[in-house]
Amino acid sequence: MQLEHRIRTTPFLSITLAFMAGIVCSEMLPMVEFPYLPLIISFIIFGAGLVYFVFFMPGRYRIVLRGITSVIVILMFFSFAFILHNRRVEHHSTDNLPPSDSVIGWVGQIVADPVETGERLRYVVAVRSLSVLNRKGQEDVIIQGELEPKVFWYIDSLPEVDRPKQSDWIVSASRLLRIDRSKNPTLFDYRLWLKRKGILRVSYSTGNDWKLLNRIEPEITWYARFYHAASYIHNIASDLLYHSLGHSKEGAIANAILLGEKDGLDQETKRAYSTGGVAHVLCVSGLHTGVVFVVIQTLLWPLARVKNGKLISTCLAILLIWFYAMITGLAPPVCRASWMLTMVSIGKLGRVKGNTLNSLACSALVLLIINPEWLFDAGFQLSYMAVIGILYFQPVFSSFIKAHHWLVIYIRDLITVSLAAQLATFPLIAYYFNQFPTYFLLTNLVVIPISFLAIVITMSVPFLGSIPYIGPAVAFCCEKVIWFMNCVPQWISMLPGASVDLGNISMGLFLLMMLMVIGLIRWLGYRNRKALFLTLGMFLIFLMVILVERWQVSDRIGIIVTNISKGTLVGEITGSSTVWIGISGEEKKRDKIIDAANQFYDIRSSQLEAWFKKPDVHPIIDHNRVISGRQVVLVDTCWNDYSIKSPIRTDLVIISQSYILNEDSLHQLFPGAIIVVDNSNNYHAQNYWRGIARQDSLIWLTADKGAYVRPIKGDFPRW
Repeated sequence: MQLEHRIRTTPFLSITLAFMAGIVCSEMLPMVEFPYLPLIISFIIFGAGLVYFVFFMPGRYRIVLRGITSVIVILMFFSFAFILHNRRVEHHSTDNLPPSDSVIGWVGQIVADPVETGERLRYVVAVRSLSVLNRKGQEDVIIQGELEPKVFWYIDSLPEVDRPKQSDWIVSASRLLRIDRSKNPTLFDYRLWLKRKGILRVSYSTGNDWKLLNRIEPEITWYARFYHAASYIHNIASDLLYHSLGHSKEGAIANAILLGEKDGLDQETKRAYSTGGVAHVLCVSGLHTGVVFVVIQTLLWPLARVKNGKLISTCLAILLIWFYAMITGLAPPVCRASWMLTMVSIGKLGRVKGNTLNSLACSALVLLIINPEWLFDAGFQLSYMAVIGILYFQPVFSSFIKAHHWLVIYIRDLITVSLAAQLATFPLIAYYFNQFPTYFLLTNLVVIPISFLAIVITMSVPFLGSIPYIGPAVAFCCEKVIWFMNCVPQWISMLPGASVDLGNISMGLFLLMMLMVIGLIRWLGYRNRKALFLTLGMFLIFLMVILVERWQVSDRIGIIVTNISKGTLVGEITGSSTVWIGISGEEKKRDKIIDAANQFYDIRSSQLEAWFKKPDVHPIIDHNRVISGRQVVLVDTCWNDYSIKSPIRTDLVIISQSYILNEDSLHQLFPGAIIVVDNSNNYHAQNYWRGIARQDSLIWLTADKGAYVRPIKGDFPRW
């Protein structure tokens, strides 16, 4: 009866969880050949159950049918999600496109307004037809039909009047380049990110290799007009903010917290907010939408005294929050938060307990039906887990502190909300960011109230900025508030132990942490003692897994040759520490790869050394190093100055700086050695080595295969 009551009060929760399970199963176990099998099975079961109910089931057992029907409905939503995501995966498959080398031209339609990226414009184009070279060298035209792949199309920046616009048709002679996966451990997978957005290729046009076809005024749909209006309002608000605040650091932060434009933020500011545990302040998200919604509700509070005032104020609040979403340019996080607040507000109009959770689940279901890929978006997961944490944990934490004064109540609620959101999102933060902000409570306690004030003042700047005397005063107040808000995370980020490095979190540890959070929700939300014992059991297993992983890491020895553009970077991994050895490479890219590799291989300490320590470099003496007990030789342009005739006994050879050595000499000089060609070699040198590698399995190109990892002892993770 208790289960039946929960299903009746929160029906969308079970349906949404089943829908999520269908998406995950489709991602892990795709059935492209026959994706409708789960749905067919569901209909068969439903039909059999219906026949049995009509002709054979006695009346006293009909309550059982309700449970069976619920299971069938859940199974049908699972099947629907499986099919929906499966078709999306099939639609976005790179197999639908020919090899990039064979494409000599394409025709496509622009589906989004341009985005300025430095000196280039970036468009999203749906490709309609392709011109390719067949095996005979003849030109063929391929019509894509329903499978219209989207590509990122980059062109040189143009004046506003000469730019192609949305719905324009483009013909280009540029190639459709494949998007490479991340070539180093745990670096951001740009290819997967674009694929989830439906972007399959990238094209770069230079000069006059593209042409705007005869412009045809298409029939503009209502949602296209809506997006155009949102973009127009967003641009006006951005111009007004920069006009009032200028292009200073405070102006960039104001644009970030109100409009979601983060291009003007420097890396130091981003790092400070991330270390302090308040990175969400710089991203237009649920926090900002919630603040705006609170302000709107406060302004509409007098309507509560009017007849049907609750209904009227709720409708007006929903309209105004969607207007704010239009100001942000319909940013996806704001749209998700606005839809969530819309459903929750509608749910609060009812009188059934549990409507809030039900409305939350309904909002997630609608969003996932629109785009199933959002389930794998970190922002989507963090938003909903934070709300669930606040919903279940915050009342329990607040009950521990009895308060009567409004100031004490405000501070208590602020602390408990921050704790609840941080506890619920901790597994996701650990998994995605591999770090935990130690002083998050202190930072949130100071920054959140200031950010509340900053958002409110920043909202007024576009409306009051042009009024004499009032506008400059508001802009001055906004600038000083943002300056003070920015000082707090900058100061906290410099404290010792400001951030705890958690290392690489495996999928097993992540699932254990999620089970612990779910167990706490069941225990605190439903007073379920079994959930408490389950949580404690999961915690013990969690500790055991960590101890086992630490023990496995302690005796690990290995070598890693990273893929760094125009540089050479080698790592000597010993236990939980490493020595990084490099001779060249862009410092920014090098440090990024080092940080990513340290996290992936759970390295606690590292140092960087130069390969050469002497001014006079000798190819035999200084190019030969012992790394993790193995002889490693670096071959670069210095080898051209010496004649080396006798074989060199070594385990690993790194070809660097575009050195060319014929295949016979290679095997004579380094018999039986693994040859690694790093990314410091130029295009022609890599093509040369690529031709040899096709016949020689001992040659490894990092530009093609990614970083080379050679375990000497112990288990190494694979990526």
